[in-house]
Amino acid sequence: MTKAAHQTGRDEAVGWFAGRLPSEWFTGAPQVRMDREEILVVGTLSEPQLPEGSGEDAAAAASAARIDGFREDTRERRMVIAQEAQHRSAGGSRGGGAAATLSACSRR
Repeated sequence: MTKAAHQTGRDEAVGWFAGRLPSEWFTGAPQVRMDREEILVVGTLSEPQLPEGSGEDAAAAASAARIDGFREDTRERRMVIAQEAQHRSAGGSRGGGAAATLSACSRR
């Protein structure tokens, strides 16, 4: 695959996911990373609101809970989107500096 063809495929994937993913899922445009085997989509989740004076442990627990909640609450919809992308997608999320890969599908 030429570099230009790879870039066109990446641009198409970026556009497809930007249009297909629900706008309320992430705080901005998701990152789309591609290699020969898969496409990985990673979006940033909103920051959990913590009481003033909360420490690092509370922030880490809140971020982990936000990611876990996102994964559980969106599982069915993410699987439908992955099927529509015909094995082109993997989903991920970040929150409070943490990141999680949500699913992976091969691009074969």
